[in-house]
Amino acid sequence: MTTTAISRALRHPGWSTAAWVLLSVAPVVYGWAILAALAGVLPARAALAAIGAGPVLCAVLLVRLALVLPHGACRGAGMLALGSLAAGAALIVLAAVPHGWGARLLAVGFTVSATLCLLGLLMLPGTAPNWRIRLRRLLDGFGIGISVFYAAWLLVIVPLEGDGLGPSGPRVLLAVLVWLVAAVSLACTVLIAARAFRYRRAALACGAGVALVLLGQAVLVVLVLLHAAPAALFAAAAGTVVGPALLFLGASRSGSRTDTAGVTQPSSFAGMPLLSVPVALAVVATVYHLATVGTFGTYSAGVAVLVVLTVAGREAFAVFDVRCYAAELAEQEARFRSIVAGSDDVTMVLDESLIVRWQSPAAARRFGLSDAEVLGRPFSALFHPEDAPSLAEQLRELLVDPPDARVLVSGRLRDGFGTWRFTESSATDHRDEPAVAGVVVHLRDVSANRELTHQVSRLTYTDPLTGLPNRRALLRTLAELRDRPRPWRGCVLVLDLSGVQEVNETRGREVGDAVLVEVARRLRAALAPDHVLARLGGDEFAVLVGCAPATADGVAARLIGVLAEPYAVGGGRVLLGACAGVAEFAPSATPDELVAGADVAMRRAKTLGGNQSQRYDESLEVQLMRRSMLTAELPGADRRGELDLLYQPIVAVGDRHPVAVEALLRWRHPQLGTVGPEEFVPIAEAAGLIDEIGGWVLHQACRRVAAWRDDDRPVQVAVNLSAVQLREPDFVAQVAAVLDAYEVPPEALIVEAGEADVVADVPAAVRTLGGLRALGVRVALDDFGTGHSALTYLRRLPVDILKADRALIAEPVSPGSPAAPLAEIVVRLGERLGMAVVAEGVETAEQLAALAAAGCGYAQGYLFGRPMPVEHVEAFFDLHSDGVPRVIGPSTVD
Repeated sequence: MTTTAISRALRHPGWSTAAWVLLSVAPVVYGWAILAALAGVLPARAALAAIGAGPVLCAVLLVRLALVLPHGACRGAGMLALGSLAAGAALIVLAAVPHGWGARLLAVGFTVSATLCLLGLLMLPGTAPNWRIRLRRLLDGFGIGISVFYAAWLLVIVPLEGDGLGPSGPRVLLAVLVWLVAAVSLACTVLIAARAFRYRRAALACGAGVALVLLGQAVLVVLVLLHAAPAALFAAAAGTVVGPALLFLGASRSGSRTDTAGVTQPSSFAGMPLLSVPVALAVVATVYHLATVGTFGTYSAGVAVLVVLTVAGREAFAVFDVRCYAAELAEQEARFRSIVAGSDDVTMVLDESLIVRWQSPAAARRFGLSDAEVLGRPFSALFHPEDAPSLAEQLRELLVDPPDARVLVSGRLRDGFGTWRFTESSATDHRDEPAVAGVVVHLRDVSANRELTHQVSRLTYTDPLTGLPNRRALLRTLAELRDRPRPWRGCVLVLDLSGVQEVNETRGREVGDAVLVEVARRLRAALAPDHVLARLGGDEFAVLVGCAPATADGVAARLIGVLAEPYAVGGGRVLLGACAGVAEFAPSATPDELVAGADVAMRRAKTLGGNQSQRYDESLEVQLMRRSMLTAELPGADRRGELDLLYQPIVAVGDRHPVAVEALLRWRHPQLGTVGPEEFVPIAEAAGLIDEIGGWVLHQACRRVAAWRDDDRPVQVAVNLSAVQLREPDFVAQVAAVLDAYEVPPEALIVEAGEADVVADVPAAVRTLGGLRALGVRVALDDFGTGHSALTYLRRLPVDILKADRALIAEPVSPGSPAAPLAEIVVRLGERLGMAVVAEGVETAEQLAALAAAGCGYAQGYLFGRPMPVEHVEAFFDLHSDGVPRVIGPSTVD
């Protein structure tokens, strides 16, 4: 069987049960062997061999145990196994050799077993942590054992047997040596087991086992020398049977986690009562022997020399031990001094009156404080007058707390250069420790950390460009206002600037930043000291005003006016617009919700044209949510088939004969239903979708015109032109391509441009409308009468048709009403400029009669028909048309 196989077999879990079974059976076998030998059934030598098999069996079990124990414990168990094996082998050899050699071989086995067992005890975990303590244990045990043996020799053996060898000298010498080894071994065993600092129960069990084994072997040697009867030999051998069982029990517990407190080991002879008593006993025995006998024999002198050498060796080792300990203390002190001297913390020791009695060298290096400036002064006197009372009170409370209590204090310390330094100190009460006898304070300079914290806070809560509080700081302020015991009353204003992005793109970011800095300066100057101004980011600012919403509206209007004034930056002038949202402070709302409410109101103001303020209410949020939904879902609406065109007829005022239709765009939203162009066209313009949607409208209208012309319905169709399309350089080419694609004559298409869009960019309008007119397309000026167009613009604009806004004819007309003169003025203006006039929004017969009296040629409104789908408008034409094609006004193409 290989070594690996043996190791695997010994590690098998079944061995634990088998071991205890065998150890339980061993005493039975021992008793059977003795009874059989006494009865003459079994020879005495065979019985001794059977008894010797017990320690051998225990040795095997200990080897198995050593294989499964941790590394530190396995060495001790292995040595104990060898000691048990030596004891068992000695018994077996005793049974096999002649009588003359039995005692000698048994003594050799005893000595080997004692040596191995002592080494095993010293190697068990918890008995001795290092070689110095192991050597000390052996020296102490040797001194105790030999001193006791020496005293017993002088007081007992010498008076009975004398001090010479006599005729049986060799046998006596062997017995003396055996009992000398036994005394020393037993003393070492007791000392090692009793002074174990961990796993003490295991050490005591092993020590008891070793003592039984050694005692039994020593008695056996003497009995063999005396040629004792077999019964006496069997009784002495009992120790070699019971002892190994205790060895196995103790070794198996040496890996236990149950620790017990250790015993402090004195390092000198005077500090060791266990050694002092045996040595004193030896001295007393020596004095008594000298008084009664007067001389020392050979044995007595030899043993006395051993005692003296042992005690001298122990004291020499104690001196060496003390020197090593002193060197360790010196090394620790040097290490401590280097740590204290090199530490950035200053260490001070205060007495019970809190007077500084000692300070570390770091005080001079870190704070420029010499011993003359600090020692003898109260600790609190070193600190700022504002911090000293609180600091002293905390330290006084420390003095009445339990020992080893600790307190953390902070304050401004005046250094040796007159500068106040922010410090933090940890004070611990060590008055109960004689080496310290005071309060130990570890003081640290935290000025740099405090400045860093201040910088981090400034970066966290301050806008770096304007120096204003940022969004995070505003939210923190709102949270503090919300948590006040008395509710704060006020409003949150959110201001948004328009035009900053254009400045960044055209003048550079440096100029844009300069504009924002000037905006912050103006806002600071325009606000009261108790108002809180913050920059939310980008071109948005926020203000907290402690006033009612009506007053906050006035503040917002004033700030908008201040921000609208020209900015002289970068060698030029910059104009900005602004809009504001106002939200009333509500303690139940979170800071984020308050700012979000003001932001919703601000965006509403922006959609209404800017340069105004709006106050937040829940309806605004609903509108903003609807607008957000439309913005998100408008892209691709034409491809999804959600866009639709309705047609509203335009009729001749005289006979109500239909002459044209206006294509009106609708969005059939799957959740919101029908959405009008007044709601989603601005969204399309802002999102850059108006070109796509406008192109779709133009294609659908021309496709419908082509279909009607194929059905002999030569109807003109009017489509609306957006401001973006009006400024596109290639829009005329796009219209021409669509007309060619559907084979629609240009005069069948009317393009309507809003008055406000035209006046906003007259040169672009003249270029685009002129190109369309040159193409043959009729051009109409929509919503005429609502804007600020001048007559000079009308003369320049290539327009064929004026569509008078419904505001000119919306009120019921009665004799003397100003509505008729206004309509008449527009009609006369159109005639003078060669333009046909179409009145929009006609809803009553009275309005139609007034238009007829004013000479207006065409009208459009609910009186004639609402916007309707294709089938309905075709039925309208079939019902009201006389089959004669008509168009709006004469052509004025130059």
